[in-house]
Amino acid sequence: MWLRMMWHRNTSWFKCFVAGRNFSGVLVGDSNPVGFYTTCFVRARSKELAEVAAIGLVRADKRLELPSGCLPLPNESIIVEEIIEVNTDAVPRHAEGFVWYDMETN
Repeated sequence: MWLRMMWHRNTSWFKCFVAGRNFSGVLVGDSNPVGFYTTCFVRARSKELAEVAAIGLVRADKRLELPSGCLPLPNESIIVEEIIEVNTDAVPRHAEGFVWYDMETN
Protein backbone atom coordinates (compact mmCIF):
# COMPACT_ATOMS: atom_id res chain seq x y z
CA MET A 1 0.00 0.00 0.00
CA TRP A 2 2.78 2.46 0.90
CA LEU A 3 4.56 1.83 -2.41
CA ARG A 4 1.33 2.46 -4.29
CA MET A 5 0.79 5.77 -2.48
CA MET A 6 4.36 6.86 -3.26
CA TRP A 7 3.95 5.97 -6.95
CA HIS A 8 0.73 8.00 -7.23
CA ARG A 9 2.36 10.94 -5.48
CA ASN A 10 5.12 11.08 -8.09
CA THR A 11 2.83 10.91 -11.13
CA SER A 12 0.51 13.25 -12.98
CA TRP A 13 -2.50 12.79 -15.23
CA PHE A 14 -2.02 13.46 -18.93
CA LYS A 15 -4.64 13.93 -21.65
CA CYS A 16 -3.32 12.37 -24.86
CA PHE A 17 -4.69 13.05 -28.34
CA VAL A 18 -3.98 9.92 -30.36
CA ALA A 19 -4.22 9.23 -34.10
CA GLY A 20 -4.21 5.90 -35.89
CA ARG A 21 -3.45 5.53 -39.58
CA ASN A 22 -3.85 2.76 -42.16
CA PHE A 23 -5.89 0.27 -40.17
CA SER A 24 -7.96 -2.40 -41.89
CA GLY A 25 -11.39 -1.11 -42.85
CA VAL A 26 -12.80 -4.45 -41.67
CA LEU A 27 -12.87 -2.86 -38.19
CA VAL A 28 -15.72 -0.57 -39.26
CA GLY A 29 -17.21 -2.44 -42.21
CA ASP A 30 -15.26 -0.52 -44.86
CA SER A 31 -13.19 -1.97 -47.70
CA ASN A 32 -10.68 0.90 -47.64
CA PRO A 33 -8.01 1.48 -44.99
CA VAL A 34 -9.25 3.63 -42.11
CA GLY A 35 -7.75 6.05 -39.64
CA PHE A 36 -9.02 7.18 -36.27
CA TYR A 37 -8.72 9.79 -33.57
CA THR A 38 -9.23 9.20 -29.87
CA THR A 39 -8.39 10.84 -26.58
CA CYS A 40 -7.09 8.90 -23.62
CA PHE A 41 -6.01 9.79 -20.11
CA VAL A 42 -2.98 8.17 -18.51
CA ARG A 43 -1.08 8.57 -15.29
CA ALA A 44 2.69 8.83 -15.70
CA ARG A 45 5.85 10.45 -14.33
CA SER A 46 6.57 12.44 -17.50
CA LYS A 47 5.17 13.36 -20.91
CA GLU A 48 7.51 10.83 -22.52
CA LEU A 49 6.19 8.01 -20.34
CA ALA A 50 2.62 9.23 -20.90
CA GLU A 51 3.16 8.86 -24.65
CA VAL A 52 4.33 5.27 -24.25
CA ALA A 53 1.40 4.49 -21.92
CA ALA A 54 -1.15 6.07 -24.28
CA ILE A 55 0.06 4.08 -27.29
CA GLY A 56 -0.03 0.88 -25.23
CA LEU A 57 -3.53 1.66 -23.96
CA VAL A 58 -4.88 2.31 -27.45
CA ARG A 59 -3.12 -0.74 -28.96
CA ALA A 60 -4.71 -2.94 -26.26
CA ASP A 61 -8.23 -1.64 -26.98
CA LYS A 62 -10.58 -4.45 -28.06
CA ARG A 63 -12.04 -2.19 -30.77
CA LEU A 64 -8.77 -2.57 -32.71
CA GLU A 65 -8.86 -6.38 -32.70
CA LEU A 66 -9.31 -7.79 -36.19
CA PRO A 67 -11.68 -10.70 -36.78
CA SER A 68 -10.08 -14.13 -36.94
CA GLY A 69 -8.28 -14.70 -40.23
CA CYS A 70 -7.76 -11.00 -41.01
CA LEU A 71 -4.22 -9.64 -41.08
CA PRO A 72 -3.26 -6.09 -40.08
CA LEU A 73 -2.08 -3.74 -42.80
CA PRO A 74 1.74 -3.54 -42.92
CA ASN A 75 1.91 0.24 -42.52
CA GLU A 76 -0.60 0.80 -39.71
CA SER A 77 0.60 3.25 -37.08
CA ILE A 78 -0.47 4.95 -33.87
CA ILE A 79 0.98 8.30 -32.84
CA VAL A 80 0.32 10.71 -30.01
CA GLU A 81 -0.25 14.13 -31.56
CA GLU A 82 -0.50 16.14 -28.34
CA ILE A 83 -0.08 15.60 -24.60
CA ILE A 84 -1.42 17.96 -21.94
CA GLU A 85 -0.97 17.60 -18.19
CA VAL A 86 -4.38 17.88 -16.49
CA ASN A 87 -5.88 17.96 -13.00
CA THR A 88 -7.52 14.83 -11.61
CA ASP A 89 -11.00 16.35 -11.93
CA ALA A 90 -10.51 16.65 -15.72
CA VAL A 91 -10.21 12.86 -16.06
CA PRO A 92 -13.51 11.23 -17.17
CA ARG A 93 -14.79 8.09 -15.50
CA HIS A 94 -15.18 6.24 -18.81
CA ALA A 95 -12.87 5.77 -21.78
CA GLU A 96 -13.37 7.96 -24.82
CA GLY A 97 -14.58 6.54 -28.14
CA PHE A 98 -12.94 6.39 -31.54
CA VAL A 99 -13.71 8.71 -34.46
CA TRP A 100 -13.08 6.74 -37.66
CA TYR A 101 -12.48 8.05 -41.16
CA ASP A 102 -11.82 6.52 -44.57
CA MET A 103 -8.14 6.99 -45.52
CA GLU A 104 -8.99 6.96 -49.24
CA THR A 105 -11.33 9.98 -49.09
CA ASN A 106 -9.31 12.14 -46.66
